[in-house]
Amino acid sequence: MVMHISKKRKSMADGIFKAELNEFLTQELAEHGYSGVESFMLKRWPQEICVPVSRQSLLHTLLGGLAVQRACYGVLWFIMKTGAKGCEVVVSGTLEGHRAKSMMFVDGLMIHSGDSVNYYIDTAVYYVLLRQGVLGIKVKFMIPWDPDGEIGPKKLALRSPCLIM
Repeated sequence: MVMHISKKRKSMADGIFKAELNEFLTQELAEHGYSGVESFMLKRWPQEICVPVSRQSLLHTLLGGLAVQRACYGVLWFIMKTGAKGCEVVVSGTLEGHRAKSMMFVDGLMIHSGDSVNYYIDTAVYYVLLRQGVLGIKVKFMIPWDPDGEIGPKKLALRSPCLIM
């Protein structure tokens, strides 16, 4: 069910929220030199990361005629924004010209060996027949650890990198 709210009521609710937030922070941080705060809402990205969906979106953008690098970096950016720890996109085949080559785009942290690969890495491979030949698309990303096991693996990696200060 969708609730409709008028602009007047929404602006009043936003003003009340900001006033209550400012009052609370003034009480808590008065002795530390609190002078004010600005608050705004950011767009929330979905928490579910789906490899086949990102693979299909890359496929359709490539079939639409977009440049390979631009399409791959767009998919890479979207996967990283949805909460993945790392991502790798490999496109191989006759991309531009007659000679086949492979282009790899990587961002974030990615593990390649050990038992943790079975739990943390999700992979999808797809082959498409284009006018100039067969194009292979491989998308894989590293899912973040989730103690509840809802959106990520419940099993903790033995050697997860961490920063100790």
